[in-house]
Amino acid sequence: PALGYGLSYGVTCREDYPFATPEDLAAAGRLAFPDYPASIQREGVGGWAYINQDCREVWKVPAAPVTMRQPVTSSIPTLLISGSFDTLTSLAGAKAAAARLANATIISIPGIGHFVSPASPCAQTVVVSFFADPGAPNTSCVGALRPPSFTSGASP
Repeated sequence: PALGYGLSYGVTCREDYPFATPEDLAAAGRLAFPDYPASIQREGVGGWAYINQDCREVWKVPAAPVTMRQPVTSSIPTLLISGSFDTLTSLAGAKAAAARLANATIISIPGIGHFVSPASPCAQTVVVSFFADPGAPNTSCVGALRPPSFTSGASP
């Protein structure tokens, strides 16, 4: 499969899940959603509970060292790209990551979701220019972009 579930779950289980018990996860839901009904509190961590159980019972990989979850500090030129409709890697997340990256360039492409580069010729141009000159990528096309209209423009 194109997604590579084995690699994905191996990395996810090692880096993202605390190997908590279902009871621990239910308690986390109660803490995170104290004013919600019990059924919602359980669902608030439902996905976690399922993947966590698989991590614990099926994948059985050791947890990554705590240092894996620490922010990266670097002066290496870094390009951070976000789509304005990206629910996984938001502009706010890019800005938070860039706080410790001395030579970061951030672009946000309006009207694009998670797969920015394949969907945006402007993002492709920025990436190519970044590879050519990591210290000064050409981001001039970004300012002219506008999100698509959600109306047909037709009169009723």
